[in-house]
Amino acid sequence: MQSIQNSYPKSLVKNHTLLCNVDEEKIRILKNKKVESGIIRITPDLSGIDIYNKPTQQLRMIQQEVNVYTYRTLPNALSFYGHYDIADIHILDMFKDVVFI
Repeated sequence: MQSIQNSYPKSLVKNHTLLCNVDEEKIRILKNKKVESGIIRITPDLSGIDIYNKPTQQLRMIQQEVNVYTYRTLPNALSFYGHYDIADIHILDMFKDVVFI
């Protein structure tokens, strides 16, 4: 829509959601979204590293519970996984600024 206004600056672009009484079920679903619990885990990437030769190095990870809004019932708990380079341990400090709502 922005590209239309950039090309035609005098244009007016509108977008509306239209609902009628046959959409009552859809309205109910929109108003009552299911909330599923999930977990985000960020762990060190240990591939190619001999962890037995680094016994004094502390391995840190982040684990955060989050809510996921969905229209479906999910059969299993949601888990999101990420890995960071063990040489860049300070990357975890950046997550202190992330606000999970």
